[in-house]
Amino acid sequence: MSSRPNKPSYNFAPVKDVKTLALALGLTERQLNRLAANAGNMYRRNAVAKKDGSERVTWDAHKQLKAVQGRINQLFFHKVLFPLYLQGSIRDRAYPRDYVRNAEIHAGAHIAITLDIADFFPSTRAELVRDIWKNFFRFAPDVAEVLTCLTTKDDFLPQGARTSSYLANLVFWQREHNLVETLEKRGWRYSRLTDDMTISTTADTSEKELTDINRIAIGCFQGYGYSIKRSKHKVLRRNHRVTVNSLVVNVHPALPKEERRRIRAQVHQVKQALTSGTQANMPSVASTRGKIAKVVRLHPELGARLSDAFGQAIPFDSDGSSESLDERGIAMDRACGATVAV
Repeated sequence: MSSRPNKPSYNFAPVKDVKTLALALGLTERQLNRLAANAGNMYRRNAVAKKDGSERVTWDAHKQLKAVQGRINQLFFHKVLFPLYLQGSIRDRAYPRDYVRNAEIHAGAHIAITLDIADFFPSTRAELVRDIWKNFFRFAPDVAEVLTCLTTKDDFLPQGARTSSYLANLVFWQREHNLVETLEKRGWRYSRLTDDMTISTTADTSEKELTDINRIAIGCFQGYGYSIKRSKHKVLRRNHRVTVNSLVVNVHPALPKEERRRIRAQVHQVKQALTSGTQANMPSVASTRGKIAKVVRLHPELGARLSDAFGQAIPFDSDGSSESLDERGIAMDRACGATVAV
């Protein structure tokens, strides 16, 4: 896939004592130990309803803990070399990662297998996090214990914490690279977007081979104590639509036709509303911009047409800057009662 190593690596000196860790984090040793002891209580619970009716629970860390977790990212996780089969929430200027690049790995797939770990974050126990700090980073046991306290809550990995996505990418560090090597030797491609795994091949294959690949992959994750979500475990074939992260990859990553139609309809609706001045129940301008940007990335010609049509509905300020367009769009959203993330 690239010259990157097939296994995550950290090639810096290990932290040998808590005093050194405290100094690196800008705290006294006493402050650090106190923060670690209380870290599990320093989160605010946020629950969001999912499409299937269940809840996705995330945890927002207290300002002080969040700042220390950000420092941990800078000191340690930003220095890890992550192989390119890991595509979820990794800061990497040389090889940017996201859901589109994850889908690109599987372009032209004849067959794709999708797997999803059930309750991934709550199922990631502190024991696995401790192993990362102690054996992957090679930190001293007392340092690993303090860092485990700072990055877990009530014995699990809290989704939403600044450090959690990096730990999620490292949780299989001992065995995942072996799985990837085994799959590659058999002509299969593998990628993981946090808790969503995709395995694909550009060749036709037998049912026995499919059974073997499923057994090997599922066995790897079950070996860590995880379960695979049955509803997300699918085998997709080229004679139908093959999707990865909601993108069609039969040829190259593309938005499904019905989504493109919805976006065109939304752009038309917003354009009409802005032109006529009747903005009640109008979709968010910021949301529409975001959807246009997605089309621009995946379908440049269509995206350019939608962008031009949308831009004609929003007059430029005298300086003609794109920043003034964004500010005008946000102001319109607020006037219409929309919620805007800035």
